[in-house]
Amino acid sequence: MRTSLPGSSAPTRTTSTALRVGVAVGLSASLAGVPLPGLPSAVNAALPLALLACVFACTGVPRGHLARLRLGTIDVGLVLYICAVVLIEFYDVSYGPASFSLYTVLNWITVLAAYTACRLAVVDYHDATVVLRCFFFASIPVALLGIAQVVGGRAVSETIVRFTIAPGLQTRLDLGWPLRATSTLGHWTALGGYLAIAISIGCYLVIRQSRTGAVPAGVILGVGVLFLAQTATFTFAPILVALVVMVYTAVVMRVRPLGIFAAIGLGAIAYRLFDDQVADRLNSQLDNPNSNDGLPYWIPETIRFRTAIWRDETVPAIMDSPLLGHGSNVYNRISNGQVPPELRWPSPESEWMRTAMAGGIPIAIMECGLLVLATVAIWTVSVERSLPEYRPLAICMIGMLLVSSFHSHFSSGSVALAFWVIVAGSVNSMQFSHQRTDEHVNRKV
Repeated sequence: MRTSLPGSSAPTRTTSTALRVGVAVGLSASLAGVPLPGLPSAVNAALPLALLACVFACTGVPRGHLARLRLGTIDVGLVLYICAVVLIEFYDVSYGPASFSLYTVLNWITVLAAYTACRLAVVDYHDATVVLRCFFFASIPVALLGIAQVVGGRAVSETIVRFTIAPGLQTRLDLGWPLRATSTLGHWTALGGYLAIAISIGCYLVIRQSRTGAVPAGVILGVGVLFLAQTATFTFAPILVALVVMVYTAVVMRVRPLGIFAAIGLGAIAYRLFDDQVADRLNSQLDNPNSNDGLPYWIPETIRFRTAIWRDETVPAIMDSPLLGHGSNVYNRISNGQVPPELRWPSPESEWMRTAMAGGIPIAIMECGLLVLATVAIWTVSVERSLPEYRPLAICMIGMLLVSSFHSHFSSGSVALAFWVIVAGSVNSMQFSHQRTDEHVNRKV
C-alpha cells in the first residue's frame, strides 16, 4: 500500500510527476551517445532531456515537499565536486596547453539536473519505484539495439555509427576487428556499465513487486534481454557484476526449478548467439604463454596490459602535475604532442587514473570518497529501513566501484546519470522515512 508524507499533495499528482521525471531521465541516460543535429558533438540528447526532467519536477513538486527537503552531505558533496571539476578545468586551460572540455562540463550539468529532478519528484518509496521502473523499461530498446548490432553484423553497426558518437566502433569497422555492442551510448564499456545498473534496477523491481503480489513476467523478460545485450559487449567485468546481482536476487527469491531452467535457457541463447566472439575474447584474455611481467599466470591479459600502461605511462604522467592534472582533454592531445612525454596509449584504463590525470590526485580522492559515501547511503536504506529490494542496487554499485579500477565507467554520462538517479531515490527514501518516524513519535508524545 502506498504511504505519502503528511501534508503532501494527493498521491496521483506526485505519482504523475514521478512518472514524467522517470521517463525523461530514463530517456536521457539511454541517449547519452546521440549528438544533437547542428550542434557540437559534446552536446548530446541527454542534456535537454535531463533539463526537461528538472522542469517536470519543479512544476509538479507537491505542496509542502520543499519545506521537508533537507540538503545532506551527499547533495553538498556532489555540488562541490562538480564545481571543483569545472574550476580545475578552467585553470588547466588558462595556465597550460589544455583545451576546454565542453563535454565534461555538460556531462556534469546533465547529471546534476537529473539528480535534482529526482530529489524533487520522489516523495516516498512508491515514487522511487515509479522513477526506477521508467528507467528500467527505457533501457530495453537500448539493449535490443545492442543485440541487433552484434547479431546483424556490420550493416547494423555502420548505421549506428552514423547517428552516435562512437569512434571506437568506427575504428573496429575500419580495421575489420570483431564488433562489440555499443548501441546508443557510443562505447561498449559505457553500455556494459549502464546495463549492469539497469539489471540491478530490474532485480529491485522483482523483489519489490514480489512483496505485494506476483512478479510481472515483463520485468523478468526485460532482465533477460538486458543480460543478453550485456553479453554482446564482451566486457567481462560489468558482466560479472550483473551475474552477482542476478544470483543474489535468485537466492533471495528462492527461485523455483522453472526459474532455474529459464536461466539455463538464457545462457544457452547467449552461447548460441555469441559463442565464437566469447570464445575468442576468453582465449585472448587467458592465453599468455610468453608473459614476463612478473604477474601470476592466471591474471587475464587485460589486467596485464593495464598494469603495464599504469606503470609506464599513466602514473608518471600524473606525477608530472599531481595537484591539478593536465585537463580533461589530455588524451585528445596525444597526436599533437601537447602532453607529458610518457603518454602514448589513448586511455588511462581506470576511472580513478582518468580523474587524477585530468584534475589531479586530490579531485580523484574526492570523487572516490563521494561515490563510496553515496553507495553506503543505498546500502543503509536496505538495512536500516528493512527494504531488501535496495540490496541489489547496493551490490551493483559496490561492484561498479571495484571494476572502475580498470574501467572508466563513471566518466560515461549514462553510467553516472544512472548511479545518481538511484542515489537521489535512496536519499529521499531514507530522509522521509526518518521524518515520518520522528513525526509519529512526536504525535505519541
